[in-house]
Amino acid sequence: MTFVLIISINSATAAPQQDAPLEGIPEELQKTTDTQALSDEKGVIISTPKESSDQQKVQYFYPYRQSMSPKLGILLDPDLLRESEIPLSLGVRYMLPRRRSPQWELGFDVVTNEGAHIYLGKRFIAHPRRPFRPYFTISGMLSAQAEERLATITDFKNYYVKFSGGFEDIIKLPMSVRLEVEFILGLERQFALLNFGYSWGW
Repeated sequence: MTFVLIISINSATAAPQQDAPLEGIPEELQKTTDTQALSDEKGVIISTPKESSDQQKVQYFYPYRQSMSPKLGILLDPDLLRESEIPLSLGVRYMLPRRRSPQWELGFDVVTNEGAHIYLGKRFIAHPRRPFRPYFTISGMLSAQAEERLATITDFKNYYVKFSGGFEDIIKLPMSVRLEVEFILGLERQFALLNFGYSWGW
C-alpha cells in the first residue's frame, strides 16, 4: 500500500515535458522561427521569435577622399530669360583628396553662347563618410570670353564669387548621384545654375 502511494505522488509532481508537441500545430511548423507560421487559425501568436532591428540594418560607409563629377547644368539669367533664352552648361569637377572637410574643388564648364567657366573653391561637407552627403561650396570663378582671348584675364567684370549648395547620395559604390544649385555674383551680372550629375569616388 505504501509503495503505490509513493508512485502516485511522484507522478503528480513530475515537471512537464519540455519537448512536448504543441496541440493542433504540425510538427514541422513547431521547429520554425517564423512568427507568422506559429500562429493558429484564429490568428493567435503561439511564439514571437524575430531578429532584432540592429541585425536587419545594412550599414553603409563612404570611404573615398577624392572624386570626379561630370555634370549638366541649366543657366538661369534674368536678362536672358526675358528673351526666352536658357543656356546649357557641360562640365566636370575634381575634388582634391583630404582626410576631412573642407576640401578643395576645381572645376571647368563650357556654356553655350557664352564661353567657359573656370573656378576653384572650398567645399564644406556635412557628413563626408555617410551615404547622404549635403555640402556647401564657396568659389572664385573666371568667365572666359572667347572673343577677348587673353585679355579676359585682366577684365575684372569676368570675375565672380560663386555660392553652391547641394548633396550627393550613393547609388552604388563608388558612384553617387549629385544635385546642386549655384548662385553666381559679379560686378555687372548675377545669375544662377541648376546642375545635375554624378560623382565617382576613389
